[in-house]
Amino acid sequence: CIRPEYHFIDLETGRTEVRSTNAATEPWRYVGITYQCVGYARLWWMKNLNLTFGDVDDAQSILYLTDGANARTGEPVPLGRSVNGTARRPPQRGDLVVYAADRADPEWRYGHVAVVVAVDLERGLVSLAEENYDNTPWLDPQNFARQVRLFAINGRYTLLDLPDNAWRNPTGGRITGWLYPTQ
Repeated sequence: CIRPEYHFIDLETGRTEVRSTNAATEPWRYVGITYQCVGYARLWWMKNLNLTFGDVDDAQSILYLTDGANARTGEPVPLGRSVNGTARRPPQRGDLVVYAADRADPEWRYGHVAVVVAVDLERGLVSLAEENYDNTPWLDPQNFARQVRLFAINGRYTLLDLPDNAWRNPTGGRITGWLYPTQ
């Protein structure tokens, strides 16, 4: 769903608003395009971590950001990244899981981003909150949209977008890594 509407938040009250222009006026802060994954990830960070990140051309570009910012003061906040398959740090609550873009596939043309809301290392499950991944209700509507598989092999972590007990996901995307604040 792509609508020419823009999402804003008042950080003091937590209220959100949708407008037809992306011009921010006090006390409103720009979040993103309505119903898109990048805007959802930014809104989650703003509400839960008091962080934001700059504009990106597509969701896959988020993995290459080196700095975010304090959502209230604008002070820079360094960001770290873990590359899927070689990561020594497992995903944690608040991390942004980034999917690769596939320009040949209209569903994955811009990649995707989701927020980690829970990690179960024992069961190898990472719960994600997101918008615009698919057109289905969230698996647990109060907590997460869906879960992806986490594997720990020889001290390295890999996320795979596979349902439980499955070995293939013909419509899923390829996770490239996860981004997080380092302080």
